[in-house]
Amino acid sequence: MARVGPAVTPGNLPGAQRVLAAVVSGPGGRIVEPGAHADHAGAHHRAARPGGQPRTWRWAAVAVAGASVVGYAGHIVLAAGEPAAVATHRYLWIWLITGVLTMALILMGIWVHRPRRAWPWLLTAATVGLFTSWPARALGTGVPSADFTAFVVAGCALLLGASGVAMVYARGHPFTLASALDSAVIGIGYLGLQLHSRTLPAFAQYGDLDAWLYGIVTPIGMAISLVSVAHLQFHRPAHSRSFRYLLVGYLFAAAPITVSGLGVVSEPILVLALSTVPFVLLLGAAAVDPSMVDLTEPGRCPTDEFGGGWRFVVMVAATALPCIGALILPPDSAPQAWVVAAIQVMVIVLVVLRSRLAVRWWATATDSMSRLAVTDPLTSLANRRGLHEAVASLEHPRCAVLSCDLDGFSRVNTADGHRVGDLILRTAADRLRRVVPPAAFVGRLGGDEFAVVLPGPLSALLIAQAAEQIRVALAEPLATGTRTVAMTVSIGTVTSRHAEPPGLEGFTELLREAGLALRAAKDQGGNRVVRYSADLDLRAVRESAVQDGLGDSRCLDLHYQAIVDMNTRTVIGAEALLRLKTPALGSVPPSEFIPIAVRTGQIIGVGQWVLHRALDDLRSARDALPTDFLLSINVSARQLDSGDLVGDLQRAVGDDRWLAEALRLEITESEIAGPGAIDGLNRLVDAGFHVVIDDFGTQYASLQYLTNLPVETIKLDLSFVARIVESRADRLVVQHVIALGNDLGLTMVAEGVERQDQADLLMELGCPSAQGYLYDRPAPGLRRLGTIGSTAQDPTPS
Repeated sequence: MARVGPAVTPGNLPGAQRVLAAVVSGPGGRIVEPGAHADHAGAHHRAARPGGQPRTWRWAAVAVAGASVVGYAGHIVLAAGEPAAVATHRYLWIWLITGVLTMALILMGIWVHRPRRAWPWLLTAATVGLFTSWPARALGTGVPSADFTAFVVAGCALLLGASGVAMVYARGHPFTLASALDSAVIGIGYLGLQLHSRTLPAFAQYGDLDAWLYGIVTPIGMAISLVSVAHLQFHRPAHSRSFRYLLVGYLFAAAPITVSGLGVVSEPILVLALSTVPFVLLLGAAAVDPSMVDLTEPGRCPTDEFGGGWRFVVMVAATALPCIGALILPPDSAPQAWVVAAIQVMVIVLVVLRSRLAVRWWATATDSMSRLAVTDPLTSLANRRGLHEAVASLEHPRCAVLSCDLDGFSRVNTADGHRVGDLILRTAADRLRRVVPPAAFVGRLGGDEFAVVLPGPLSALLIAQAAEQIRVALAEPLATGTRTVAMTVSIGTVTSRHAEPPGLEGFTELLREAGLALRAAKDQGGNRVVRYSADLDLRAVRESAVQDGLGDSRCLDLHYQAIVDMNTRTVIGAEALLRLKTPALGSVPPSEFIPIAVRTGQIIGVGQWVLHRALDDLRSARDALPTDFLLSINVSARQLDSGDLVGDLQRAVGDDRWLAEALRLEITESEIAGPGAIDGLNRLVDAGFHVVIDDFGTQYASLQYLTNLPVETIKLDLSFVARIVESRADRLVVQHVIALGNDLGLTMVAEGVERQDQADLLMELGCPSAQGYLYDRPAPGLRRLGTIGSTAQDPTPS
């Protein structure tokens, strides 16, 4: 038989002892030692448990939580019909076992997840351990003394607060003024409620030790824990699952102390009993969840946000706590009323300060966003919108706009990386600020394009001088750390021509005109200044029509020019030559539309059209052509850089391997010096295609390419062939190139052969093949080339 002790009531126990001792009492408020006879009725309870994947340690956590919940629920059901001593004894064992297993869960969570900062969780485990010491003492020696109970309550509050502060410190979240005010409102509101409901009564009724531990230390510890959680919530949202478990656990710890002190319910013991197991289990659930690592990792923050609505609710609740305390005070509690009033004033002052800070922050944020809307973040210059607003403020009707673009910037940015590219752009911005007049506006329009607006009436000479100063300043060498970069700039200028300030629409038009002048400067080789003129508009209209034609396959056509063996005057191949004819412009020469196609990127689509059309023509004319007929098509460096040229060729050829053997891909010598061009040629050769170098001899020191390029054929540029008979120097160059090519096993083809004496001299020098008006004029269709005999056509070009 269990030993029966004397029954006592909550009023018989002094100080903090009533808090923890209450959990073993029945609904009548009687507190008994284990074995005492008293009725006890429980209440239903739902404990949080850690969820997750079915791993061994998680199943252990689920088992602990499940066993605790089942045991506690069974205890509540059984307690209704059995003596209080038996129910009390069982509940103490449930409390003890749950606490011990929860400590094991926390330590297991630390061991499994290995957070870099484990001490906040160790403090949490210590809190559970101290909390569990009360039922251990009660089961061993009976109801603990008042001093021991007060020590346990105060110690748990302090350890809980210390673990919260440790998490704040571990996450690297310093208290800003805003978060400090938010947290202070909550802390003072909670302390205000505790001051008159617990602290003052404790000092009036109990001894010094109980009063200090239970009336001062406990509220302060709980306030610190709530402030820490609020700081984590407000300063940088930490809405992980582990944090939610921890937050609810802290609330379970604070609620019974608050409710029991207020005396607003007739049975505070029921609240205390219901909070014990959930408090312990929630701390364990927080520790075993994988997101527990985030709570102690600096800078790691889940994406969930604690919105302004929740912040508002929490702040209102904290502000209302002292008011609630004032409402429940007895009529004769004048000293406490003054204390509550003072605390309420403090809370109101803090809320006002926080509101003022929020208004100031909003004004600063609005101003910052306004600046960002008109400022380029990289260079701190005005962006396009900023320039528009600056020009809109001009009072004088005249101004000049200079559009500046760095030559070759994309090449440097690709080769040296974005770090060097950004350095160049920032340096260019600094140099522009340095050289432009004080009244000028400078902005970055995007990429490597800048704009300068010079207000006021300015002569053409002054504008030209300003542009030249900019050109010289931006051309200064720049040390990037690994090498020195020498940049040049192209500039287009335009002057407003209206009697009114330009305004938004007028400035947009000025930018367009300056851009046309800039394009003209680029087309002339760059590193120069071009002034806008009306003919640039006509040129822009013509270029637009050319671009429209390039995008319409009905405007495209292929002509073919024969390549012949000069010794036998028989056709051995042909070159496909693209032609463009638009309804608006008629026939457009290749020297005009090819550069436009390359600059706009349309050359890629046009090149695909040429490839498929030429191969279709070759398939249909195969029976009329020699068996070893070769067809050359031109390929640009833009197509090589596109990365899918090999795939396009393979899809176009399909299973017809004879097409791949008959196809020759021509790339001009000027384009093989570009970055990645040789790699692109190697990819073509590796895929089984044949490469020809076109216009050979037009580049400086071009002979060096002969030993490095994966080519089979070289076509001599027509500029050498045209003067080969008259110019001894050209003849010597051609002679050495042919000799070197033959020694390297390369096939030599001469372009632009128009006279028989040129052909005779080329054959004498060892060049066997040629194309030109002497043998054939470009014309549609491949089948006609099979009928060309030994008699050359009229050599006079049309």
